[in-house]
Amino acid sequence: MWILTIHYFERTAVYSAFNKCNWRKWEQWPKDSDPHHSIIIGDPQIVDAFSYPTRPGPLMWLTRILADNYLHRNYELMNRVLKQHSTIFVGDLFDGGREWKDKDWFQEFDRFNRVFPEQKDNRAYQQIPGNHDVGFGTGISYDVYKRFKTFFGDADTYVTLGNHSIILLDTVSLSDTDNDLVAKSSREFLESFQKPDHPAKEFPRIVITHVPLYRNPKDQKCGRYRESSKLFPIVKGKQYQTVIEYKYSREILDWIKPKLILSGDDHDYCHVRHPLGRSGLDKQDHIYDENHDSVGRDFSDEITVKSSAMTGGIRWPAIQMLSLWNPGEEGGLNPADSEIWQETGSQTVLHDTFESHLCYLPDFLRPLIWYGALAVISYLSLFFCTVLPHQASKLESRLSNLPIFRQKREILPLSEKLTDDQFKAKFSKKPILVNLLLDWQLPIRPDWSSFAIDTVILTVFIIYTFHRSITSI
Repeated sequence: MWILTIHYFERTAVYSAFNKCNWRKWEQWPKDSDPHHSIIIGDPQIVDAFSYPTRPGPLMWLTRILADNYLHRNYELMNRVLKQHSTIFVGDLFDGGREWKDKDWFQEFDRFNRVFPEQKDNRAYQQIPGNHDVGFGTGISYDVYKRFKTFFGDADTYVTLGNHSIILLDTVSLSDTDNDLVAKSSREFLESFQKPDHPAKEFPRIVITHVPLYRNPKDQKCGRYRESSKLFPIVKGKQYQTVIEYKYSREILDWIKPKLILSGDDHDYCHVRHPLGRSGLDKQDHIYDENHDSVGRDFSDEITVKSSAMTGGIRWPAIQMLSLWNPGEEGGLNPADSEIWQETGSQTVLHDTFESHLCYLPDFLRPLIWYGALAVISYLSLFFCTVLPHQASKLESRLSNLPIFRQKREILPLSEKLTDDQFKAKFSKKPILVNLLLDWQLPIRPDWSSFAIDTVILTVFIIYTFHRSITSI
């Protein structure tokens, strides 16, 4: 029972979840298209000592094991099923990354690479820092900032994927107004987009940032796929800010003119639309002409992606899928009806050169409930059969008299009181069943030593099965 349950939740259910998100099930490109497929992973925040400082050691150890397994298992099987060409992380790779001294940070860095190992035929972009990685704005330590960049790379850059310019922007460092060592490269990179002949402007632009852009939550609603019923928060605190400053937001929008912005930090889904060439502060700025306005020229869509972690504070973690197809004028454009004026009401966002889909990860709570219930049943059964044999015998006798068991009671040795030899002779053609039933006959008196031994055996078996499940991916 344990083997079947673990295999179902650790393999079957996971494959099923990713198969539901198969690219061809939601893409609407022409049949002969060859799009670039990318997966956006939000805020994994691998659990560490700073995640739950008041949690007892053993419980913290278990939380870390379960959280790491959830991330690692999903990442490995996602690559096998979806076979994306690239994976982009939007920051907050660690939870207490900004707090760790070098020795501990290096250990966490190695652990992160074990959770998210290198994949064949899949380029991973992990260089965007989050506030949990380096801090935010004036709270950033240059040494912490430099350490992250040294090991993960420079975030202020762009790459070309699927004939789109993917612009990786370090907005947590951009927001530092005190330390020029931290903010200078981000500031210069953003300012370079004022030039109309910037090489990244050869293709449609997609901006990747950890912190979402400024918005007016009353006019820019997140849509029905957000779990929280509250408006998007606009707050700041120690080492965090839920949106970047309005000034930087307008510069990103008006200088880069992206078709799409993908952000993280919030952990919950949010899809809004930003006007280009207008302030966005007035309600009138968010009214678009369906027959005239177009994405990347008159407005940009922003999707704040959900956290991919089971510890992200949301019930349904997810990844964001991004399909890029830009064959140029000769290749034609996407013929799909994109319904761009219903921008917050669909799980799939469709535009002329990109399509994006919200893909839910496997349920993390249901397996824990099943494992817990099965553990209680298993250990109680051992206790009942070894320490309370008389009560177990009475229960067996009552169960054997139920209609469902009445026709099969002759195979229960406790009911017929047959000797072992008589039982073997009667069912000589069923040796496996005979051995099983004889081996599990109840003891005559309470046997604490058997209970202790069986408990150890069951515990080792469960741990070994989980270990094999984790390490055999």
